[in-house]
Amino acid sequence: MVEQYTRDKNLHPEINRLVKNLEKDPEYYVKKAVMWIKRNFKKGK
Repeated sequence: MVEQYTRDKNLHPEINRLVKNLEKDPEYYVKKAVMWIKRNFKKGK
């Protein structure tokens, strides 16, 4: 749900806090979403 907000660099710290809680989740789609969000951070740089 937060993926669209990755375009706003001011929100990156808050999104990182949310994602950090999910990084070790074993669920496949959760892992995929975390990777997707991190990739979007790199696109905006």
